Amino acid sequence: MKKHSITGLVALFCLTLPLSAFGDEERTTTGTITRVVVYRGQALVTRKIDAALPPDSTELIVTDLPANIIPESMYAQASDGTPVLSVRYREQAVKEDTRDEVRKLDRDATVVTYSFTMEYDRNMQIQARRSAQ
Repeated sequence: MKKHSITGLVALFCLTLPLSAFGDEERTTTGTITRVVVYRGQALVTRKIDAALPPDSTELIVTDLPANIIPESMYAQASDGTPVLSVRYREQAVKEDTRDEVRKLDRDATVVTYSFTMEYDRNMQIQARRSAQ
């Protein structure tokens, strides 16, 4: 197996490299952020991925990317000149966010919505009583 170093935009989600055939095995990595260039309203984030991949064709999936990626801006390049045949972006729907801070905010929003509904109902009852008098 030859070790390859791949550098690309953080928006990179899935690489198809002419490096190995894994069969049904799925290779995933998060890589390491090595550079960030900030522009107005966006940023170019570079991740370095060191992967020991056997010869042939490989699909390498980069995970834990930000939610607001511009898929058309993704690219990848191998540091040793190995050709990158394609870069694809795909999303997987998530039923519920697993991050603790998001779950806490969801709970807080539910409590606020419930409190608002209870207060609204109470006010409507008071108005109904005043109208009946």
